[in-house]
Parts: sequence; structure tokens; C-alpha cells
Amino acid sequence: MWLFLLCLLLGSIFTVFFGWMVKNNLSGADNGSRLGRAAVMVASFPSLVTTVLEDIRVDTLDRDSPVRVPRPHIDLSGFVPVGSGTGTGVTGLLMRADRQALAQKPGWRILVGAFTIDGEISNAALALSPDLQIEKIWLLTEESIDGMDAQPPHRKFIHGFELLDDGSVIFSFDGGVSLQRFGRCGARLWAIGGFFHHTVTLDDDGKYVWALRDREVVKTQPDTGDEIRYYAHEVVKVAVETGEIARYFSMDDIVAANPAINILQIRKQDDNDVGGNARNTDEKWLDDPFHVNDIEPLPAALAGRFAGFDAGDLLLSARSLNLVFVLDFMARLAALVPRPRVNLTRYHGVFAPNSPHRAWVTKAGRGRGADRKASDEVEEDTPAARRSAMTWAQRLKRVFRMPQGTLS
Repeated sequence: MWLFLLCLLLGSIFTVFFGWMVKNNLSGADNGSRLGRAAVMVASFPSLVTTVLEDIRVDTLDRDSPVRVPRPHIDLSGFVPVGSGTGTGVTGLLMRADRQALAQKPGWRILVGAFTIDGEISNAALALSPDLQIEKIWLLTEESIDGMDAQPPHRKFIHGFELLDDGSVIFSFDGGVSLQRFGRCGARLWAIGGFFHHTVTLDDDGKYVWALRDREVVKTQPDTGDEIRYYAHEVVKVAVETGEIARYFSMDDIVAANPAINILQIRKQDDNDVGGNARNTDEKWLDDPFHVNDIEPLPAALAGRFAGFDAGDLLLSARSLNLVFVLDFMARLAALVPRPRVNLTRYHGVFAPNSPHRAWVTKAGRGRGADRKASDEVEEDTPAARRSAMTWAQRLKRVFRMPQGTLS
């Protein structure tokens, strides 16, 4: 009996200690110790087994399930099958359109996604004529590159896509291993390896595209010598003609170029260093600290409408930061840098400088409504009100005993 109780007590202590290690490692407080990482691996083993079994089922029995979403209760009245003039069988594609609205805005349209083509799920781009007939199909595939294995079609989907004037396309997959350009006839013109994602945007001159890439980086901690592996989130500029990378910079570079803007580091967990109070500690980033998901260069034709920005400035969206910001050519945040000679503190509503009610809600009683308030209130100001109504010159004179006439 005592042996059973002892084992139960030791098991409870181990469970609490094991859970504490997993929690600390996932929250970043463990600083990435080997014991903490091992605890996380053991704790995630049941989920890993479940994921592997599900992957085997999908790959062998039901390859279409990751991209097929049954909606049996959706009202499909008014939807009609989309016709095809290409001879390629696109089945299951339904569309409901307002013909009068289409007549007001005629033109060709591009539909990108996963489709059932000749009985197989395929990633493709469809060109729809003004009367919504499929006239052109680009089958978007991927091959293994730079030692990275390409995923099967049902394990990825089109994430970034750009149609060029010559009918060729540049695209990337979510779950893919490359950025590619296909010609108008479907031939692969070039491919560059990398975990590209989310967007592909053509530059103003049509010679480059901007894309987003995650690249694995290995760093060594100077104090412990341990290797740290993480994915750097990069902005990449790629030549349309050759596929060569003309320029790239990471979010780490953007943070370094903007040391005074702390909003970029809101997902960085500060190390309290209890008892040590060390300076310049290397804090740990939380998972997915930026999640940059869009990039748009400012066209020259629109630059004149946005004061303070130049043609070619990059508009980026970071979902994890809940932030949209603009970068100049030097990777500095143009949108968050204060404009010269502008107050950094702004007031709105009744506190705004031109509000007729500002005198009623501030201690100083100054503003557009001050005269009206003075006429309504005839009693003498209290000492506190007189102190709050002092000018800065009067305050400096009172605090520093400076002659008021010397203040400018």
C-alpha cells in the first residue's frame, strides 16, 4: 500500500514537473534548453502519430479531401456550370453571375485555385472570356529543387500569382518550395528554390516582381555556443526575365534599420534576467513574430496623391503585428517616421485644438469656446485654475527662476 502511494506521489510530481517544462518552453521562458525541447517533443508525440496516420489515409485513400469542402446545405439555385472552349474537362465549377453588371464592366477575368481537371485535382489558373467561358488554362505544377522535395498537388495551393503582358505567369505555392515563371503555353521558363508564399507583385516598370520568402538561418549563441535555427522572413526582388534575385532584405534588417520604432518588436519576449540586470540581452521571439502577407510597390502614377512617399516605396502588411507600414529604398519605415515640425501628440474630438468644447473639458479653459465659457461663468478662478492656465514661459520662470524676457 505504501509503495503504491509512493509511486502515485512520484508520478504526480513528475507530471507537474513535466507540464511545467513544456509550458515554459512553449512560452519562451525556458530559453530553449535541451530538457525543455525534449519535453515538448515527448508531449507532442501523440499528435504527431495522429498526423502521420491522417497523412497516410489522405495519400492512399482520399487525396482530394484537403481541398474539397462539401457544402450540402448551400442553395445552388441560379448557379450554372462554367463552359470550356479549351477541350480540357473542368468539372464541378459552378458560377452565378449578374449579366447586367458584367455588361457594365466587360473584360477577361483570371480564376486561380484548385480545380477538378480531367478527373484529377490540379492547381491551375483559368482565363475566363467576357461571357465567362474558360478559354485558357495554365496547369501550375512544381518540381523538387535545391534538395527540397515538392509536395503533391493536394498538399499545397496557389498563394501568389501575377499575370504578365506576354501571357506568362509567375506564381508561388503555400506549402511549395519555389517561385516559378510559366510561359503562355505552359512551359516552365525558370524556377528558383525557396519557401515563397502569400504574394507576387509586379513592379511599376514590369522588369521585377516582389515576393515574400522564409529562409532558414542558423546562428550560434555567443555565451553558450548552442545553434539556433529559425526562419528569416524576407522581402525579395526578382528579375522577371531571368529569375535572378536582384535584392532581398529580412525583417531583422528592417528592425535594425529602425531602432527607434519599437512596434516592430512587440512579439519579442523580454528577458527579465532576475538578479543579473544585464544589458543588451538577446530576447526570444514568439512564434511567427511578423507573418508578412502582402507587399505592394507604390506606382509612379499614384505617388503624387500621397504626400511624403515616393514612387517605388513598398507597402507591407504584417498580420502578427496588426500593422501596415511603408518602407523606403533604405528599408526604413517611411510611414511611421514622424514628419518634421509636426507635434507627436495629437488630440481629437472635444480635445482637438479647434473644438468649440475644448475650453469646457480642459483645466486651462483655453480654446475656441473660452470666450463663451467666460461669459457664462463669472465667478473668480480658483488658484488651481490659475496655475493650470500659466504659459510655458511663466512655468519656466517659476521653476527655474529665469527672467521671462529672456525666454523665446
